[in-house]
Amino acid sequence: MSYIDDPDSGMSKVTVGSGESLEIVILGTEQALNKAPEVFAGFLEIVAAVNQRFIETCTHTRLKVIAT
Repeated sequence: MSYIDDPDSGMSKVTVGSGESLEIVILGTEQALNKAPEVFAGFLEIVAAVNQRFIETCTHTRLKVIAT
């Protein structure tokens, strides 16, 4: 996810432009929290780490999680 704004890296087929956001919609959040809370928490930690890297490098791209 760290290269989501760098299409030339070849790390992701999904890319967003600088300053844009990628919205990640999580369906069944309650079930995920009940069945695998550590996996869900780990995913959120990764998203936070990627966003922190974007902030530290003055990149305006962000990942947004929408949990339903």
